[in-house]
Amino acid sequence: MKHWSARAALVGGAVTTVIMAGAGIAQADDTWLILSDRDGRQIGHMVHLDPDPDRFRICDDQRDGYGVTGTVYRWNGVGQTGYWQSLESATDGSDAGCDTISVSITNYLHYRMVLCWDGPGDICTRVNFDE
Repeated sequence: MKHWSARAALVGGAVTTVIMAGAGIAQADDTWLILSDRDGRQIGHMVHLDPDPDRFRICDDQRDGYGVTGTVYRWNGVGQTGYWQSLESATDGSDAGCDTISVSITNYLHYRMVLCWDGPGDICTRVNFDE
């Protein structure tokens, strides 16, 4: 029993690290955003596919009757003064496949991906990234 609880603590720590790392800034390559419910079940995911043209795939991973909505934002401003401008969004429901949007990502600007569950409650996650 002691061996099992030590292993569970190690896995729990690794999950926390991955979730905390997802809140930072990603650069280049593909960027993944995974949305989980309060029990840790994956509800959906969003992927920034880096090659030009930049594409974003939004996927509902649960057949619970609710979809997920993914939105891409760009920071308009300098430093702390400015706002996040919504560029494009798509909703994927409990169907086969994922929805895809295209957004032109420019070097030296700041972007954000936000993924939200469309069911009751406020379950969202986000990640900032630069090209």
